[in-house]
Amino acid sequence: MSQNLLAHANFVSLSAVLLKRFWLLLLAAAVLGAAALYIFQLSTAVRYQAIAVVTLTDWQTERLTRRDDPNDKNPANVGGASADAISRALLWLKDPDFFQSLARSANVEQLSVEHKRRGNLVTLKWISNSEKSAETELALVLKLWDQRWRQQFIQQKQQELLTLQQLSSSDLVQQQQNRLQFELDYAKQAQPFALQQLQSPEAPEQSKGPALWLMLLFGAFFGFSCAFILLMLWRL
Repeated sequence: MSQNLLAHANFVSLSAVLLKRFWLLLLAAAVLGAAALYIFQLSTAVRYQAIAVVTLTDWQTERLTRRDDPNDKNPANVGGASADAISRALLWLKDPDFFQSLARSANVEQLSVEHKRRGNLVTLKWISNSEKSAETELALVLKLWDQRWRQQFIQQKQQELLTLQQLSSSDLVQQQQNRLQFELDYAKQAQPFALQQLQSPEAPEQSKGPALWLMLLFGAFFGFSCAFILLMLWRL
C-alpha cells in the first residue's frame, strides 16, 4: 500500500516538474496535434447522400399482374411477374455504360439499391460531393432508367408485332395486333413509363463524421499526451 502511495506521489511530482519546465513544448504539441487533424478533415471530401423511392406505375403493375399464374393460390407469389421485371431492370443499374450518359465522373459505386419484392419498392441512394449534384444526378438516374425501360419495351413489342403481321389473318391474330399496337402507342407517350416516384430525390444527407470541435479537442489531447509520455520516458 505504501509503495503504491509512493509511486503515485512520485508520478504527481514528476508530472508537475514536467508541466512547469516544458509547458511551452507541451502546448506546442497540443496545437500541432489539433492542426494535423484539422488539415486531415479539410482534405477529406464531404459526401452527400440523396434518397429516392420508386415502384411500378399502375399501368405496368396491371399489365404484369395479368402474367401471373391464375392457378397459383399462394399470396406470396402474387405479383411475381412484377418483381421479376424489376429485378431484371435493376441489372441495368449495374452496367458501367449506363452511367456514361449521366456524367463523366459518375460511376456505379455512387449508387446503392434496395429492392423489396413485396410491394415492389425500390430505394435508391446516390452519393456525391455536393448537396445539389446528389439530388440532380439521382433524378437523372431515374429518368435514364425509365427511358431504358421504355426503349427495351418498344423494341420488344415492335418485334412481336412484326412477327404477328407475318402470320395469316384471323380474329385472334387481329386482337393480338390491336393489343400490341395499343401498348406501343402507350409506351411512346406515357410519362413516366414504368417507374412511379413515391419519394422524389430529396433530403441529401451529409456523411456522418466527427464535429470540428471534437476533432480539434482530440488532436490537442493526442499531441499533448504523446509529448508528455515521451518526456516521462526521457526523465525516467
